[in-house]
Amino acid sequence: RDRTYCVAMSPDSVLAAADLGARMVMFSQRPWEDQAVSVSTYRDRFVGIHGAEPGPPVVCDFVYCDADAGRAEDFAHRYIAGYLTSVMEHYELESDHFKHAKGYESYGNAVDLLKAIGLDKLCEMYLRVNVWGTPDQIVDRLRARREVIGDHDLTCCFRYAGLPYEQAEASMRSFAAEVLPVVQAEPVTR
Repeated sequence: RDRTYCVAMSPDSVLAAADLGARMVMFSQRPWEDQAVSVSTYRDRFVGIHGAEPGPPVVCDFVYCDADAGRAEDFAHRYIAGYLTSVMEHYELESDHFKHAKGYESYGNAVDLLKAIGLDKLCEMYLRVNVWGTPDQIVDRLRARREVIGDHDLTCCFRYAGLPYEQAEASMRSFAAEVLPVVQAEPVTR
């Protein structure tokens, strides 16, 4: 009980997660104001069906933590945006094949946005919602997110898109030593 998780990235999957009584899992890929609507929809549906508050959503981030802000920004642009680009290519997300696939209509609609703004702008948006930077910058980003979507659990990916192992390990150790203690010490409302 209470150990079932469901990735909920589309309107249909948000409702399915609530219907199943599962914890909502989402990747950092849209502006948090948009994600807040999904979180609210999930919570309302969950409470309506199960008569209890759900656990906080789980947010999956691609993280790069470095004491040097310039290096952190460079690596984020190179590797976090590089990861998004590889996903776009792998799933052929710039084509229309999702538009008519039942349950994937929202992905098809996202193609229209991508075509309108272009991959570079999409990468900029993606970088704005993931957590990277100096430890202080990351803490600030997490606090700002919490103001928008409320309490949430965090799952971090530290190696992606060919990021060298040494850099991934240094980032993870910096995050563990300088970000986690601060975030874990903050009060939660759940």
